[in-house]
Amino acid sequence: MGILILVYVLLVLFYPKGSLIQEAIYMPIYWVKTFLLTPTRTLSGTKYVYGTHKRQYFLCLEPKDKTFDRQNIILYYHGGGWRFGRPELFKANAKVFTDLGFTVIMPSFRPCPKYNYYDIREDIDQTLLRLKEVLRDKDILHKNIILGGMSAGGNLVAHILYNQDRLKELGYSIHQFSGIFLCGAPLDLSKMWYSSVIRDFAGKRNSSQFKAANPVHYLPLNHDIPTLCIHGIKDGMVEYESTQHFIQTLQKKSPTQLEFETIEGGSHLDAGSWVHSDNEIRKMIVNWVLEVEKSK
Repeated sequence: MGILILVYVLLVLFYPKGSLIQEAIYMPIYWVKTFLLTPTRTLSGTKYVYGTHKRQYFLCLEPKDKTFDRQNIILYYHGGGWRFGRPELFKANAKVFTDLGFTVIMPSFRPCPKYNYYDIREDIDQTLLRLKEVLRDKDILHKNIILGGMSAGGNLVAHILYNQDRLKELGYSIHQFSGIFLCGAPLDLSKMWYSSVIRDFAGKRNSSQFKAANPVHYLPLNHDIPTLCIHGIKDGMVEYESTQHFIQTLQKKSPTQLEFETIEGGSHLDAGSWVHSDNEIRKMIVNWVLEVEKSK
């Protein structure tokens, strides 16, 4: 056992970043830091159902300190390759923002591989419709929404903001959204290795489903919504080029509202390290969120 532990430590310390293997090696440490070392037991949430499937619900997590009276709420989708995890496991993500006085909405959805982009898009739509009812009941329907997501969750919030035709169909205005932050998100699926994860979500390349599931398809568009995008150059799960090309396309329309932060030598899990560590990435996200809040 001691030898196995030593081998694992050596792999963590010396296996080069930039591959799925390295991300898998470091994953247990990431989860220990997130689940065991980040206290979230005191963070309560209310569950709201929007469909009949057990995964069709969202959590509403509210801050203990009600004196902030924030003008925005945060709608946050967790990562997990569109298949793993549920909101209850990602309360540490929400705690960063509830500690700042924000109400955080964390949706669940029907996962791959049994379900695909079209099913998840339907769940997004039903979440947004149900959310209106919840915010109206809480008398905070007037508040704007800051979107955020890590990894696959970043892909989903990008679909919310950038598919403006769908927003209109749901009775939402682009002006109800104050900003969007994206961490290690697959934003141009065509720039990624065609893995089973991508296939299960987006279908065959060159298919109508793949096109619809690819956020870059909805660009360019006219809007001035502040955007913060964070991605590691050595991301072994979501290729850096996926975000880079998306940002280059978006930059042509709203360069003054766009912040693209590259983590030099950073991995996929480095882009999500703000969840468990009060590091520079967390400071970057918190400062950006507070600036967006102040601008409203």
